[in-house]
Amino acid sequence: MDKKTLRSIVLNQRINTDAEQILEKSSRICANLLKVLSELNYETIALYSSFRKEVDLSEVFHSIRKDKKVVFPFISDKKMIFRRADSEKDFRLGKFGIMEPMGEEEKKIDLFILPAVAFDRNFYRLGYGGGYYDRYFSENLKTVLIGSVFDFQIVQDVFHEEHDVQADMIVSESGVLRRKKAEKKDEIKGGESR
Repeated sequence: MDKKTLRSIVLNQRINTDAEQILEKSSRICANLLKVLSELNYETIALYSSFRKEVDLSEVFHSIRKDKKVVFPFISDKKMIFRRADSEKDFRLGKFGIMEPMGEEEKKIDLFILPAVAFDRNFYRLGYGGGYYDRYFSENLKTVLIGSVFDFQIVQDVFHEEHDVQADMIVSESGVLRRKKAEKKDEIKGGESR
């Protein structure tokens, strides 16, 4: 198997998952994420707008937006930046049919919740193939990276390459996987509970 085949298999499974199950599992993932976030020290967090039955992070957004700066990806000329959003009114339909924020650009981000097609047991991320997150983190500070996926998206191997993003944690409906400190390649600032 290769990345392309794995991507196709996992995306097919996600697309064919019942919408009601997606919402129920997303709610459990959000509860697990909120527990993790309560343990961490951060001011600014990057979420993402759910697309094609990705984990819906609306509950997280509604729970933290009054106390934290919340930013979302915005695609501009093959480059991803992050812009602030305080409510649903701050979004418009953007590139690829994904809701994008219209607020101010934010460069200092303490923590990222990452979408993915899949993560493997070594915390490597398989994205959609556009390389947006890989390029972003090659040019910007990697702080705390948390993957947000359904259980079936955690696989044995994503056939990672040198440039692929590696998360610090993966949160699914079943719980939280945490990468051991000795396995981390980059210095991470933020909460003490890692």
